[in-house]
Amino acid sequence: MKIFYTRPSKFAEVDYIETYKKTVNYLSFKVGQKNVKFPLPKPKTSMDQDLAEAVKAVHLDERNIRECDALIAEATDGTAAIGFHVALALNEKKPILVLRKKGGSSKLAHGPFTSGAHKSISYREYETEEDITRFVDQFIEEARQKIDSKFILILPREIDKYLNWVADFRRMHKAQIVREAMEVQMKKDKDWKDYLKQENS
Repeated sequence: MKIFYTRPSKFAEVDYIETYKKTVNYLSFKVGQKNVKFPLPKPKTSMDQDLAEAVKAVHLDERNIRECDALIAEATDGTAAIGFHVALALNEKKPILVLRKKGGSSKLAHGPFTSGAHKSISYREYETEEDITRFVDQFIEEARQKIDSKFILILPREIDKYLNWVADFRRMHKAQIVREAMEVQMKKDKDWKDYLKQENS
């Protein structure tokens, strides 16, 4: 299992350095160090020569989020970059855990993270590092059940032609288009709904 862990840059500095270290160490313990991905650091200046590096960093973050199975965001004193990473993960239908320290320096109003509007997002407030490990354990267990299965599909040429066109026209991945079509079919399938009711009874 691969996890993308995003946090404000200053979270890894003086204020929260111990919490950051323990969180990273625990994630490495749970899924393996090589399976924990991080955003590339921002350029130290905003001069023109840094623009190419900034673009490269954004594209690499996009690829890493796409290839990861889940995202964990540290939202204590959050930044726009955190919201950007969460939005990317939402678009890719990844399970997301948003963590925030109780009593953080910035007040977090109800919104996308806290409202429960998105089923993909789990929002948890912690007081201690032990709380973080407990929330991470719960999240990983739930995320493992949601991770997409890999499935090789052989398609007629006409369908493949359509997928290539619609992927380019709507700027979506072909897999996402097929997945959304299947989700629509599942919602309409009465036999499937009856089966789920029996399974859960």
